[in-house]
Amino acid sequence: MEKDKIVKILREYFEKEDAVVFAYLFGSYAKGKLHEKSDVDVAVYLNERIAKDSKKVLEFQIKHMSNISDILRREVDLVVLNQASPLLRHEVISEGILLLEKDHDKLVNFKKMSFYYYQDWLHIMKIKMMYIKERIAANGKKRVGQ
Repeated sequence: MEKDKIVKILREYFEKEDAVVFAYLFGSYAKGKLHEKSDVDVAVYLNERIAKDSKKVLEFQIKHMSNISDILRREVDLVVLNQASPLLRHEVISEGILLLEKDHDKLVNFKKMSFYYYQDWLHIMKIKMMYIKERIAANGKKRVGQ
């Protein structure tokens, strides 16, 4: 199925869903790098009423992954952005296609906060990598000198 058709179907699907504040298509379909076994990666930001209840979030994911999969006749991976890691949030925002935006202020705030979380995450990863490199170098010197 073509990307434009999937975008249209997903947009119409999520417009009817009150729990969804905004939604993205991301991954191979958004990048245009499809192959015959590509799944459809969808990310949604849920309203507070649903997002604060982990059981409701899981029920939402299961229900809508199944529904969308039946409609598209493709495997679907549905990510809830309220719970996503900084790296995944960054990927969705920077490479995804915005399908739907019901609350512009919430979307802008989410993007802003996700950028800050991603910058913090990058800083921590750089420190970890530096530490790992130092450990590898120290272990290499021990072995050479033994």
